[in-house]
Amino acid sequence: MEDYENYDVAAEEDDKDFEKALGFDAEETENDDEEKEDELIVEFKKPFTFEGETFTQLDLSGLEELTGADLAKIDRAMRKKNSDDLVPEMSLDYALALAVRATGKPIEFFKALPMKECRNVRNKVRTFLFN
Repeated sequence: MEDYENYDVAAEEDDKDFEKALGFDAEETENDDEEKEDELIVEFKKPFTFEGETFTQLDLSGLEELTGADLAKIDRAMRKKNSDDLVPEMSLDYALALAVRATGKPIEFFKALPMKECRNVRNKVRTFLFN
């Protein structure tokens, strides 16, 4: 009986070594999830006030919840707008439309952002789409 216990312990250690050799670690996976959440947060360089509310960051984690139906609605809206972008996902309008759906904030919020912050939002959305 004792040999089986030793075998189980040895097997667990082998599994851990194997996972480490592959670059997989359970703790790292948890940290990766936290980092992924942080990747969808846009930190503003200075506070931004919109309709009396002050924001220091914008949480785009709602992008994770969007569906194909959301993309279809945005695509239709872009076509109605006569957008002729060859790759619509690269356009500011497309990124802001996704941000509107992901955050529930009005488009006016995004259009009122300082240019650099708006660019940062666009870049976060692009990174999300292409990763």
